[in-house]
Amino acid sequence: GWFRIATTPAQVRSIAAQGKLAVTIGVENSEIFGCREVNDVPQCTTSQIDAGLDELQALGVSGLYPVHKFDNAFGGTRFDAGLQGAAINLANLLSTGHWWTATSCTGPADNEQPLVSDDLVRLLSFGIFNLPPGAVLPVYPSGKICNTRGLTDLGRYLVQQMMTRGMIIHVDHMSVKTAQAVLDMAAAANYPGVTSVHSW
Repeated sequence: GWFRIATTPAQVRSIAAQGKLAVTIGVENSEIFGCREVNDVPQCTTSQIDAGLDELQALGVSGLYPVHKFDNAFGGTRFDAGLQGAAINLANLLSTGHWWTATSCTGPADNEQPLVSDDLVRLLSFGIFNLPPGAVLPVYPSGKICNTRGLTDLGRYLVQQMMTRGMIIHVDHMSVKTAQAVLDMAAAANYPGVTSVHSW
């Protein structure tokens, strides 16, 4: 067949040289290794990260998304908009104890459409979801906004370990602040294994 799974750069080059499709295995998960954060307190340790990376590599995984739909112990997320964004923002609240936090920004932004409380109100009006007791709907600036959360110390540890192991770092879903810090680390290390497969 023409489809081959590759776990190293050398395998990718060899498979491609044969005119076949080289495919790497990646993991896309909002709380990988259980690395949530609850009210800014990480719910994992460096030893859990090491064990998780060992396990994934043993399964043939070549890369992962340090951040996905929620803010986590590694960094801030990029925002979804509309009702989908409202649902994910509510899930972020339930997972982390806080809504997405944002500030106005220029240049690259974390939203393609405005984040508005009206979308949360519409979502809640369906009666499927309820706010936790004491929760107050957030209000976001209009125009371009950026997540206030960037790469954390645990995030830096994870990225460094991924580079040491030669793993692919997927920057899609990261907030602008988080992604920039990861790109700065990769540039400083002259590390080529960073990708944006969602074309963000």
